Amino acid sequence: PLDPLPASKRLRKLNVQQIEAMTGILAAECRPSPYILFAPPGTGKTRTLVEAIVQICARDGKAKVLYCAKTKECAEQTMDRLEKVDLLKGVDMKYLKTYDGTDDVGSIRILVTTIMKSGSLMGDFKYDYVFVDEACQAHEPETLIPICCLKEDGCLVLAGDPKQLGPPLKWAKANQGLKISMLERLLQFKVYQKDRATSEYDNRYITKLSYCYGYDPRLVAISNELFYGELECIHEIANPILAKLKLSGPIQFCDVRENESQPDSSNLSLYKADADCCAKKIMDLYAMGIERDQLGVVAPYKFQAKLITDKLTQLIERWLTERSKAEDKSTGGQANFHETVDRWICKIDIVNTFQHMKRDIIIISTVRLNKASEQLDFSGDPQRINVALSRAKWLLYIVGNKEAYVNNNYWERFMNYVPNTPSNPV
Repeated sequence: PLDPLPASKRLRKLNVQQIEAMTGILAAECRPSPYILFAPPGTGKTRTLVEAIVQICARDGKAKVLYCAKTKECAEQTMDRLEKVDLLKGVDMKYLKTYDGTDDVGSIRILVTTIMKSGSLMGDFKYDYVFVDEACQAHEPETLIPICCLKEDGCLVLAGDPKQLGPPLKWAKANQGLKISMLERLLQFKVYQKDRATSEYDNRYITKLSYCYGYDPRLVAISNELFYGELECIHEIANPILAKLKLSGPIQFCDVRENESQPDSSNLSLYKADADCCAKKIMDLYAMGIERDQLGVVAPYKFQAKLITDKLTQLIERWLTERSKAEDKSTGGQANFHETVDRWICKIDIVNTFQHMKRDIIIISTVRLNKASEQLDFSGDPQRINVALSRAKWLLYIVGNKEAYVNNNYWERFMNYVPNTPSNPV
């Protein structure tokens, strides 16, 4: 095991919880049990893992580290951060896309890849430390793949957030054994739970990060009350989006009311009304100087995401045509015109796709129903609701009908944070 590190210039950038996690990983007193890093959104999970890898390599010139993530995007982001660390200059590291047995991987001290790609290493290479990131999104058999690459006396680190979406399942019968991840299952054991006398975790086995960065504290307060119970903002900064848009609060509700004079038994009119509201709100934000990459729209299912995308495309085409005429410019060929439209389409997708993303502004289409007695179309799954509500850093728009939220405990409690005055009724 590696002894806890003294203070250094790099460590001063970490908060006390991140240092506790890194110290626990270095000490490796949890062995043969895994070390768990419970990291809610915005608490610096990636920074903590990167710093742990940096300190391992800086203190032990022979230690080899395997870092695996569930998604390619997460693995690439971590690799990018590692490559920018001055202390790792000269340390052999590699991002493994594929391995056919011919590459000289054995000499690499830091190997970054995805969980599934790590399977190509089994039987050939062993590592002192194996990090499994996004562990809560991996099925337990998946997590066993990189574990097979761990030395007998090595240290396994599982990092993730069990309050967010778990492993994706397409077969109903798989729920019997694969519904929860290895990380979530391990949290049921006493060693990973809070001590009843002290209400503290044993940092030899687990650290829960609870200090959030880069979020409006009022949005953090929602996640804290509904899901986590210990989150808090430190180093609070002024909300740049609210100042730009001249809004008083980070939560805005777009109340979509059904047109009773045009009933539609298929409820398609309800979906279209929500899509229209979302698309118009995006155009309003563009007009106020918000960039495409600052925006995201979370829909409950792909059908609704497509409706919103189609409506937004229509509005953008109309806007570009009018702007072109006003500036007395030619629109060029049809292909070039549609390419221009695509550059204005922000990210619009279902909750699962947004699991690993953040945006300055998030619009959530809840596809409200016309009767308060009916269930909200947006899933009542707490993990799914948590992902949707925690994607926004500075501003959250909810599109729906307030009366439809009373039948869901989480949404009803969330509505306590929504201003009493209706925002942008349609």
